[in-house]
Amino acid sequence: DQALKIKPDDHDAWYNRGNALFNLGRNEETIASYDQALKIKPDDHDAWYNRGTAL
Repeated sequence: DQALKIKPDDHDAWYNRGNALFNLGRNEETIASYDQALKIKPDDHDAWYNRGTAL
């Protein structure tokens, strides 16, 4: 979250936030983080895959 305060358009920060939230079992927040990552980089197949897993 701190990295996103500095650079809110950082795809990797959103993606990694999604990974961390998934590991905590916070799936709704996970999906929202992957959605933000995909808005920035819509062709990221890893984010799409992980989003589907979280669903």
